[in-house]
Amino acid sequence: MSSCDYESYSVPLSGAEHESMYGLSAGAKAEKIVRKHFAREHGNHVRVEPDQDGADFRVFLDGKIIRIRVNGTSAPTIAWNLMDVSSQETHDALKSGKVVMFRVVDVDSKTPQIYILKHGRDFYLEQEPRWSVKPVKLEDKDKYPLRGLPYRYDDPFEPVAIEDWEFLN
Repeated sequence: MSSCDYESYSVPLSGAEHESMYGLSAGAKAEKIVRKHFAREHGNHVRVEPDQDGADFRVFLDGKIIRIRVNGTSAPTIAWNLMDVSSQETHDALKSGKVVMFRVVDVDSKTPQIYILKHGRDFYLEQEPRWSVKPVKLEDKDKYPLRGLPYRYDDPFEPVAIEDWEFLN
């Protein structure tokens, strides 16, 4: 499926609107773009509030409540490989159909696009293992002072005295 096969909306931004998002993360830009979309399309007939339990927004429109998970990218396409769901709550809410995904693409441009994606119709969720990245503690860095530095061997086959082997000491 190409990006044009999904329900989508273009959200043209004025120069001032575009500049007001300078320095924000892709996610923060995406949330502002979604708010602008609803305000432009529905004016005073819509209320957008922060949500929880797997959704970013709760939209009150024409007597209905729409729960939305917003996911943004600077890529000009949906970029499936850059999209993930990091909490069990969001996973469960999307899978149950209680929450819909708004994928906002091209968030750095003056004409970002919002794709409305529904679990089962447009995507499925696949569990993947993840690893967190942690900094090395300062005391661990001191244990190996030559790690990461070039070291020159004049005679790599020269015999080494037993007292020079660190692990024996």
